[in-house]
Amino acid sequence: MNHFPCLVIRGTCAYADSQKNDRWQCHASVMAAAYAQELLTYVSVAGVQETKRALDVLHLGHFLLCSLVLD
Repeated sequence: MNHFPCLVIRGTCAYADSQKNDRWQCHASVMAAAYAQELLTYVSVAGVQETKRALDVLHLGHFLLCSLVLD
């Protein structure tokens, strides 16, 4: 997992208790999207183009896992 080229941005809208309130879900989604949009303004196009695709990383991991010899 340490070499998987991805970033997860989540909007948190609930406390870890019984005080659930769905009204904040939309707000949290909008804030997460705004943060992601702002973050992308700092990422260079060349850096993205040089990064391996997630599918390629998964295929490599699958290949390595299948090549293990288990006793």
